[in-house]
Amino acid sequence: MNKNLLITVILIAVLFISCSKERSQKVVNPINIGTTDVTASQNDNQGDNIILSINDNSDEWPWHLVMTDSYLYYYEPYKDNLDHGGRYFIEEKYDITLETVGKLLYMNFYCDHDSRIFGIFKGQPQQRLLVLYLDNYLLYLFNENNQMVVYLKTNEANALSNTTSIATATSELNEGGIIYSAKNITIPLETRISDIVLRPWAEGVKGSGIGEKITLTSQYIWVPYFSSVIIANGYIDYNKPYLYEYNNRVKKMRISRGDPDVYVDFELKDTPQFQKFDLDKLFEQKPFNLPNFNINDLSTYPEILSFTIEILDVYKGSHYDDTCITLIETWGLLDFSLLKGK
Repeated sequence: MNKNLLITVILIAVLFISCSKERSQKVVNPINIGTTDVTASQNDNQGDNIILSINDNSDEWPWHLVMTDSYLYYYEPYKDNLDHGGRYFIEEKYDITLETVGKLLYMNFYCDHDSRIFGIFKGQPQQRLLVLYLDNYLLYLFNENNQMVVYLKTNEANALSNTTSIATATSELNEGGIIYSAKNITIPLETRISDIVLRPWAEGVKGSGIGEKITLTSQYIWVPYFSSVIIANGYIDYNKPYLYEYNNRVKKMRISRGDPDVYVDFELKDTPQFQKFDLDKLFEQKPFNLPNFNINDLSTYPEILSFTIEILDVYKGSHYDDTCITLIETWGLLDFSLLKGK
């Protein structure tokens, strides 16, 4: 399937599985939703603690979201539409209750009307969803089956995450017939939202897994340059929040590309929420220099298509000595000129 068409299909599915609060078709003055001043003017609970803020000012689908400890606010401007007498918008605001259990965050809410975000829950009992987010970029919500039910991601992040990768590891834990495989922790590009389920990887060697590695390889040869990686650290499970602290989490990692002497070390926070790590320094250390580069030869250059994460240190688990990661996304640029050097 054409890449751009696939992205469009995913966005349409997200928008219309969800819906809009009375889908207000109102004439409004154009505003800049990319400023905190506008956010404050749209909401009356200005004293609340802001947990997450996302501003997508793209031309394709601009939207704005704020999540505080007491409400979730969503705003979506539309371009001029003559059928409705001018510019109109979608605006939703929900009273929510955030609940922290151990290190995991849950959102409680009730939806009794059509909604762009929560339409699938209309008329259902109060919902309690597990929250994973990356400030400025994305919000994922999971139900009691560890299944993703809400997917909100900026157009920029969607474009960057076309570098979807396959993960392999130097070891995987096999316990009670369950394999905690590295293939669980990435999201293939064609995956339906409802098929995304939280299943962590755990290393399978004796001890804390220091020195164990995960290699991420791009699924598509038309994605040549990894610019960043985002990681949801530790063992994340909706029904067993204690497993996050029971097991080890990665504290320090080394990311290398092809040449083992070309690497960058990163410190991770002890949180299940997504963390973003930029890989520009890998490129700066050893720029690609393939003056005769041909797209048909990409498979012969492993340093282009993959990179490796090595565990250097861990946050010790309170009960088990297994180091876990739940989700990894690889983000990149479709810039083949980078491969030819300067």
